[in-house]
Amino acid sequence: MSDSSNFPATRSEALALIYCEKHATSETTPEELAEMYLKAYKTIREAIKNSRQAGVSIGSL
Repeated sequence: MSDSSNFPATRSEALALIYCEKHATSETTPEELAEMYLKAYKTIREAIKNSRQAGVSIGSL
């Protein structure tokens, strides 16, 4: 991941951040939030990679 001064610097980072903003609650612990972000980031990166390999456009941000 990138330097925090440019966060979010990539589409994957931005989408993972949005995912966490939508799914975290006031009861979510920092540890849970970090795990949620990392899982979302990994899943999103894989989805983008797979769509590129399949020649499918997922649109642009």
